[in-house]
Amino acid sequence: MPEAPPPGHTRRPRDAGGHLLDGTIHVLMAQALLPLTALFTAGYLSRKLEPTGYGLLTLTASLVLWFHWAVAALFSRATVKLVSDSEDVQPAASATLRLYLIASCTALVVLWLLAPSIAAWLEEPRLAWTLQLYAFDLPLVGFASAHRNILIGTGRYRARAGATAVRWLARLGLVVLLVGLGLSVAGAILAGLGASLCECIVMRLYVQPGLLRAARFPRRALWNLAAPLFVSSLGLRLLKLDLVALKALGGTTAEVGLYGAARNLAGIPLLLGVALAPHLLATMSRLRQDGEQEEASRLARQTLQALLMLLPLAALGSASGVEVALLIYGPKFATAGLWLSLLLFGSLALVWVQICCSMLVAVGRPALTLAVTLPMVPLILVGYRWLIPIHGGWGAALVTSGAAVCSALFGSLAVVRILGVLPGLRSLACCTLLTALGGALGHYLPASGVLLVLKLLGGSALLVACLWLLGELRTETWRRLMKRA
Repeated sequence: MPEAPPPGHTRRPRDAGGHLLDGTIHVLMAQALLPLTALFTAGYLSRKLEPTGYGLLTLTASLVLWFHWAVAALFSRATVKLVSDSEDVQPAASATLRLYLIASCTALVVLWLLAPSIAAWLEEPRLAWTLQLYAFDLPLVGFASAHRNILIGTGRYRARAGATAVRWLARLGLVVLLVGLGLSVAGAILAGLGASLCECIVMRLYVQPGLLRAARFPRRALWNLAAPLFVSSLGLRLLKLDLVALKALGGTTAEVGLYGAARNLAGIPLLLGVALAPHLLATMSRLRQDGEQEEASRLARQTLQALLMLLPLAALGSASGVEVALLIYGPKFATAGLWLSLLLFGSLALVWVQICCSMLVAVGRPALTLAVTLPMVPLILVGYRWLIPIHGGWGAALVTSGAAVCSALFGSLAVVRILGVLPGLRSLACCTLLTALGGALGHYLPASGVLLVLKLLGGSALLVACLWLLGELRTETWRRLMKRA
């Protein structure tokens, strides 16, 4: 673990690209435990709870995540930006921690009171007690999120990775223990609460912002950043309304369980956004604070070019969607694989949007994130209302993925206008060609069981080798990125 920076100061990395990559790799290694543990957990729970119970758990988690998101969207990027720009981080850290706790405890009370009404609206009586139980996760996650964003703002990316690893390992162990004891859906929820508590404890070992002592900090600066970012995030968050909309517009709890299974698998690329976006925001903010605008722009271009190279891998996974769903969830979840094929590309588009918005915030243009996300709001609302009653899960997946792709296009236009950076045409052509190849490999080479794993690993290796042969992994961009801080 790297040495912690002196109290009250932010880290100024020698090589921004190397430090960003180093931190992102460590967080991705920790976040890699999420798909590994989540796939095992999902397979375990889907067999223990079956589609109806799994649907109840998925619907509960989806609703609670809205409240998690509300707190995070309000403060997370604003906290990273302000801490990154501060030479003395303690006042900003203490003030944001208190605001996180106030907001998350308020969310707990609101969700507890609304739970019976939400259950009645969705015609699922059991939803009331599951929501009230899961509501206690809100202050725990708020506490951990405040510490996480402070660590990111000070450049201590590896510390964040360690706490993330503890969370996912604790969740897996507690799910197996509590559900195995017969606690069913309640056991899965309690496992989530226990994992959040473990993360809080570890986070507190790394950084201890003051909670009770007063801190002089210009809260207006925080709110000036938080307000447009919250509204911007609301537009993206509506894409997560698909699960609730599916149930509210006529879907059964079992159908929600199938769709939730597809969305869980499709969400794996979002781990990259979770790992990279806040680190990119912090690193670019510090570079610009040090007057290194050219280096910040170069780092932005490198990041977008790296993201573009994920398209061929997404195509391979999308074309193998049904096979993957059968392997992970079993034969009752075959339909989930069809929806997975669409949702996977939507998730990758959301990562692109997260990165573009982080760049805009880093260069001091948070209001422009509204232009990236808000145009999608009418498309999402009208699309769900029109297509879900007719096509069910297919309609939800089509609207979600289509809106994400459109938002990614708006994000690209905003980044070009403000920073003047985008991947080159040569990279775009190479990745388009390899995306077609990845789709063909997934579609025309059917496999199951161990052969499916070999197909995905072998196909991914082949696509990476093609990127190397085409020169996309041998450019100056990648040589710079592969440096370590």
